[in-house]
Amino acid sequence: MLTALLRSDHGREVLFAIMGDAKPRWFVRYRKALDANALERQMADTKRMINQLREESSDEA
Repeated sequence: MLTALLRSDHGREVLFAIMGDAKPRWFVRYRKALDANALERQMADTKRMINQLREESSDEA
């Protein structure tokens, strides 16, 4: 059942709950990698929104 939870859409939250305050080096690196990936996705979404706004504003001109 744990494997299924970890593989679900909520796997990250499940893993973090299991790990609690534990800070083994592998988990610290993994968490930083996940955070970096999340920021990259946010940046890509922001860039898409900026490009869309620019296109819409140039269409109106």
